[in-house]
Amino acid sequence: VQYDPCTSCGLNKYCQKNMQYSCPGSTFTYGTINPSISSCVCHDNATLDSASSACVCMVGFYKMLNASANRAGFVCVACPVGYTTAQAGSLNATQCICQSGKYKFIGNNTCLACPVGYYCPFEVAIPCAAGWTSLKEGQSNCSDACPASQYCPGNGSTVPCPLGTYSPTSGKSVCASCPAGYYCPNVTTIIQCPELNFCPLGSWAPTFCPAGLYACVKSASCNIPCPPGGYCPGNGKVIKCPLGMYSTGGATNNCTLCEAGFFCDDSVQINTLACV
Repeated sequence: VQYDPCTSCGLNKYCQKNMQYSCPGSTFTYGTINPSISSCVCHDNATLDSASSACVCMVGFYKMLNASANRAGFVCVACPVGYTTAQAGSLNATQCICQSGKYKFIGNNTCLACPVGYYCPFEVAIPCAAGWTSLKEGQSNCSDACPASQYCPGNGSTVPCPLGTYSPTSGKSVCASCPAGYYCPNVTTIIQCPELNFCPLGSWAPTFCPAGLYACVKSASCNIPCPPGGYCPGNGKVIKCPLGMYSTGGATNNCTLCEAGFFCDDSVQINTLACV
């Protein structure tokens, strides 16, 4: 309707271009001079629902009828501490749920902080997916990659890598076995197996070859006879034959005495050509 611009617009109304309009739904005004629809507001802790043009309770509040409280005929009551609502417009206290990052403990219906390794979007604690975790309590998502030297199998746990495995980078769901020919003294380091030692798959330390056998660098097994010119006692060393003794290969605890009628030159060299 038209109105006299020299007079006030009126309570719960707004005026534009000499026309007077009623505030939509259950919105109201605090005074009588209201130049636009933005002067029409909902009562405390309520917001205007654009679909219905009605005031509804904000997220975290629920509706309680009170005909004399305001134009809408209800008040918005806050959910208990630690609780919220999934959306605006909740009609009663039963729609209050645990806040994001918390889960409901069934025993006494309290909201507890989501534990490490889980995420709690609403009320339920869910294990983080494999390779991921939550490093702090109270998380609503799993945004932390599983730390290096550990693995996250997807059941909420973060497990240190066992001996003989490694995980030098983050985000792993399993730890890799130390490859054959190498050993892993810790879960972030890989070292090539030294000469005269063998390192099968999953080794955390090198192992001496048995007496009489030899291995090249990065060997997974000892399958080469001890080189000629020395003996291999099984302590990680090749010992050169002393003067007056010789070895044609595969010697274990000592070299063979030079036979009568022969001499054994001390210039005999240990031959490791098998590793070339």
